[in-house]
Amino acid sequence: MEAQGRPHKADPPSLRKANLKAKRTLVDHAYQEIRHRILAALALLPARVVLLAPGTLPRTSSGKLRRAEAARLLLAGALRPPSRLGALRLAREWGRSRLAWMRSRLRRTAPPPLDGETDRA
Repeated sequence: MEAQGRPHKADPPSLRKANLKAKRTLVDHAYQEIRHRILAALALLPARVVLLAPGTLPRTSSGKLRRAEAARLLLAGALRPPSRLGALRLAREWGRSRLAWMRSRLRRTAPPPLDGETDRA
């Protein structure tokens, strides 16, 4: 039996091997199906198919894919999925974003420096 994707300690090794073989068969089938659909739709046979976790491909601030950077990272073996976002990290990032927003508002509303003074911010 499996609990949350991990084999139970009571499972015999033969059952674990069967589960692993079944998973590999499903993944192999997925790769073949992807190749087949690309060939049917575009008349191109991909040299390589790579399954990635959501959010792995780099994007611009407007949400467009950064293809050149994605290719560079893939060839370098550095294309990694984003780290999980827990509640603590989410709160920290929200706080940093809020602080940056407040600083930008202060800069916009601050009076201009007097003659001879420099902006120290």
